[in-house]
Amino acid sequence: MSASRRLFVVAAALIVAAIYGVHVAHWWWINDDGFITFRYARNFVEGFGLVFNPGERVEGYSEPLYTLLVAATMALGGAPEIWGNVILIVAGAMLLALVAATGARRFGWSSPWTWLAPLLLALHRVFAAWSTSGMASQLFALFVCAGFIRVASERETGSRSHVGSFVLLGLATLTRPEGALFTAIAGAALLLDRLRGRAPWRALLIGVVPWIVLVGGHLLWRHAYYGEWLPNTYHAKVGGFYGVQGVRWLGGFFAEFELHWFLPLLLLLLRAPRRFEHGLFAIASLLHLGYLVAIGGDWHEYRFLLPLLPMWMLLLVEALARLAALGAAIGAAPAMRRGATTAALLVAGALLAQTHRASHDPVARDGVSGVSSVERLADFTGRRLRMAKPLCEAIAAGTLPSNLLIAVGAAGVVPYYTRLPTVDFFGLNDREVARQQVERRGLIGHEKVASLDYLERRGVALIEVMNNLVMRGPTEKLPREARSAPYGGMPLHCFALGGGQYLLFGTTLPAAKLRELLPALEPLF
Repeated sequence: MSASRRLFVVAAALIVAAIYGVHVAHWWWINDDGFITFRYARNFVEGFGLVFNPGERVEGYSEPLYTLLVAATMALGGAPEIWGNVILIVAGAMLLALVAATGARRFGWSSPWTWLAPLLLALHRVFAAWSTSGMASQLFALFVCAGFIRVASERETGSRSHVGSFVLLGLATLTRPEGALFTAIAGAALLLDRLRGRAPWRALLIGVVPWIVLVGGHLLWRHAYYGEWLPNTYHAKVGGFYGVQGVRWLGGFFAEFELHWFLPLLLLLLRAPRRFEHGLFAIASLLHLGYLVAIGGDWHEYRFLLPLLPMWMLLLVEALARLAALGAAIGAAPAMRRGATTAALLVAGALLAQTHRASHDPVARDGVSGVSSVERLADFTGRRLRMAKPLCEAIAAGTLPSNLLIAVGAAGVVPYYTRLPTVDFFGLNDREVARQQVERRGLIGHEKVASLDYLERRGVALIEVMNNLVMRGPTEKLPREARSAPYGGMPLHCFALGGGQYLLFGTTLPAAKLRELLPALEPLF
């Protein structure tokens, strides 16, 4: 490689890294749900086990491998609010490098086409924003894409074993349960190869062994430890077929990022040479999208599409490269060849411009197709942090007992920092609530709600209302009853915390018992 080409490669890598770094810093945040993982990790490090409330074995997390990685950083003295995100940023950087290396095998390191897919990902808000958050989405995307790219590489090189790819897919399944779907897709594609006599059976049979050991071992441990084959979050969040909402959710993504205008380019991939990985990426996209539409998508901004984004960018770049070479491929005149190359470059520029515009468009995304934007989710976490602070101060001062049982709808920040035993009234960490039947479809993951009778049986002292336990006065403006679901009309109690802040809550306890629990606080109503 000449010096000028080496300089181009270094410059391209630095540009991608710089854009990714700037966007990660811009969207750095932690979702409230991330603190659920942190609480499990901390309890594990402190010897209570992988539990939310000590003594209650309920698997209220969906990210086992990430939870253990966070626990490892905490055991070494690290703050999960920092190191939880560092893990994800490293995963995102590794995924960008993997995408670049995949392009280099096709086009060479000095080709602009090699760097277009990583550049598109670094620009994309879904990719950059979910490179933080305290949730395992980016780590999951890394393992899925690495597994699929490894499957394609092993198949093209005639490898005698698929151990490497199935280890990666096993790690994906330990990161999020949807990894089993991607493993089934890759396994079915390789099985079809065997049935067609294109590869020996031994490579596939040996390859699946590590996946069975990793995933099967965890499955047996889960059943032995929690008494369940599936995580509690599955029961809490999946309420059956919800295709109408799923279509709205997927339509919202394409309306925002407008990738559908570029999809006709993929027809160029039907020309020879047809590549195994193209079919694998396409089938994985269709089946995963079908699954997501069936369950109704998700209300967090398009995080479940993260494993597909690198595949889509690789497919689009391959199609653009074929468009640029189309004139030469069909033996066209020089003018037509230049026209094809120019067209490809113009479309590539349009794709970059559209990705940048959609990622930074100030138009509010909230409420569209039931999706909450990253900005809104981050703002909610900030409000929870501000609410947790006076509660922690009251506990430290002894004015709130440290064993007070509370019930909240956002079971991350407040339970993590206060360490109070907590009932999640949407059931993520509660076996009984999670197994209720969905009576009416609504926001995904918020359709099963603990009844007041259940909270009374649990002896809940403080019930959060309107996503809050702490409010600012004056007291005459504070509500006397809950105004909204899930416990609208419930009488509220108010105690002064000092500094113009008030503890406002519902309760299942009689007044005498409540005063006994909170003797140091002044009741206002």
